[in-house]
Amino acid sequence: METLRHRAAIRRTEWHGLALAALAVVTAVSVLLPGSASTGCYLWRATTQPVDGRGPALALPVALVAVVLADRLWADRLTVRRRVRGWAAPGLAVLTAAIWTGLVVQGRSGCSTSPAVIGTLVGGTLAVAVCAHWATRPFPARGVLRDRGESVADEPLNQSELRATFVHLCDLVPVRPARGATAALVPAAASALLLLSTVLPWRELVDPVALGPAGAEAGLLRAQLWELPSAVPWAVLVAVLALTTLVARARLVRRTAAAATGALTITGTLYALMQLPPRLPDGVGYRPGLGAWIALALGVLLVVVSLLPLRQLPVVAAAAALGLVGGLLVPDASAAPYRPEGVAGAPHRLLDLNGGQLQDAMGMRVAIGTSDPLDSIAGRLDGTPGTWLLGRTGSESSTVFAYADDVALPQVTLAHGPTPPALLGVTDQRMLLLAGGAGDRPWAVLSVPLDLVSADISLRHQNPDGTYYVTPGVEVLATGTGPAFTQRNADHSIVIWGGTRTWRIPASALRVGMRLDQFQIAGAGAPVSAGPDGTVARQTGPGGVALQRPGAGPVQLTGVAPAGCPLSRDPASSSLTVGAFAVDVGGNLWLGGNSETAVVTPDGVLRPLPGRVAGVASIEARADGSVVLGVAPGGGDQVLVVPDAAAAAASYPAAGEPAARCDQRKIAGGSASYRILPVGADG
Repeated sequence: METLRHRAAIRRTEWHGLALAALAVVTAVSVLLPGSASTGCYLWRATTQPVDGRGPALALPVALVAVVLADRLWADRLTVRRRVRGWAAPGLAVLTAAIWTGLVVQGRSGCSTSPAVIGTLVGGTLAVAVCAHWATRPFPARGVLRDRGESVADEPLNQSELRATFVHLCDLVPVRPARGATAALVPAAASALLLLSTVLPWRELVDPVALGPAGAEAGLLRAQLWELPSAVPWAVLVAVLALTTLVARARLVRRTAAAATGALTITGTLYALMQLPPRLPDGVGYRPGLGAWIALALGVLLVVVSLLPLRQLPVVAAAAALGLVGGLLVPDASAAPYRPEGVAGAPHRLLDLNGGQLQDAMGMRVAIGTSDPLDSIAGRLDGTPGTWLLGRTGSESSTVFAYADDVALPQVTLAHGPTPPALLGVTDQRMLLLAGGAGDRPWAVLSVPLDLVSADISLRHQNPDGTYYVTPGVEVLATGTGPAFTQRNADHSIVIWGGTRTWRIPASALRVGMRLDQFQIAGAGAPVSAGPDGTVARQTGPGGVALQRPGAGPVQLTGVAPAGCPLSRDPASSSLTVGAFAVDVGGNLWLGGNSETAVVTPDGVLRPLPGRVAGVASIEARADGSVVLGVAPGGGDQVLVVPDAAAAAASYPAAGEPAARCDQRKIAGGSASYRILPVGADG
């Protein structure tokens, strides 16, 4: 009986096994606990909906039960039992991180506070701690033979008694885990977790929806490390070094790889964090993701573990120094420079548009949704620096992005119907735009606050007083019916035309209570461009443009020469198909269309634009002296800018002399017969 009791004591489950069993029950209950479906977390909703989502999270309690059963199975084999406990700690850590990663990467903030996530994270962390203590604790020396005072030399021992005695004799020797095993376990576990952190969100975009009233239910735009093009080479290098640390058996190789991995991770992560652009005043912008903070902490842990003990320190320190240099150079070398190249006076790319789609320095893609690309780009009406973009985000919706430091940040979403609006400019943190205006549909000049989450500007509904319904906070400045088009001028004025009327409105007059009749100008509905020096150009017909300078009468520049006349220094002697024009701050008239883009300087000379830019659909002259061109090469929208247009126009080479048959400056030679007939009073 005493022998049976003693053998039962040998196999008795310690408190570690009971703790793991309890954690398995708690984790399973937290995953299976029904919760509200409004949290936005997939695995939480899966508890009340017939979808398959609980399997990954239930793997943790199953693994905990498996560890307890394995420990009981090899209760009499101390070496195997110790190995089971030792491998259980990193195995549970990896499993917990994998399950938690699957929950977090779903992009919903509700997933970070759901019972499934909290139970998995807390239960897995405590289980790892219990297994680590279970595997590394010393076995206490106990006097197992002092209770056996009788002599047993005359009595033969059977096999079971011999094994029991051997087990007790092994317990007499204090067995401590090898220090090298612990030194190898920590860097290996940190390297494995570092690899898993690369699939966690490294960068999050906080948009207006996430900051609005429903922000707790809204998902963030998250990007993993492998989704950042500039970080892929650095991530590959980190992964290779982490795998080397994980599989290395030699202590020096493991320490060296751990030092290089940690230093590379720390430097590269800090570099990436410093490259994040500043956020907007309302909180919209990029912030570091969970994966970046975890990688930074693991990098520090790897460096500390690799530097201890101090033996072979020079080699390890040299590896860490190489990692620091790599963390500084690799991300910067792999990041494509986002600076347009161009020759002074020649157009270069303002935005990286490819097929009507912009990709900024952070990888954000914005689809330009207007037929005229310049309608999707606007600055401040007072001329101060600032750029805003209108990106198409749906069939009948667009989003206004603030574009600063080569980064596009979303601000307000517009529900506009089938016709996208045209941006006019920003003043007092409000975006002025022209909504509607397609065919015979109504149009309106609106003032939209940039701090709104979304705004309805479709003009589909009317209020009882006959005004158009818009989202509260949006101001209606003017309304009209029929086709409407806009153009921004260098003299800080906005031109709206359509049908039979044209309005030229100073930017300072765009406010509530304005009357369009006060700004109507003579002539049928046609575009007009004016410069601050008083130079005015207006369209006089299909392809015809008349220019009037201060103190002089209007002069017809295009639409005069016969067909087939090449470009010459005299605009009137050139066959120009003008589809767009603009007057800059220096009084230069820029002409664009299907033919080659050119500029008419104040001396009356036509000068082609260097680079032979053709296919210009729209031109805008800005108050800072630049000229922006909307081009569609190959069918894809592109925006070009001439940064020093007003100053450099006079330096462009002039076109050649006109052909004799095209020259409109001379009276044709020869004679012609004619008759003079009197015209009566009645015609």
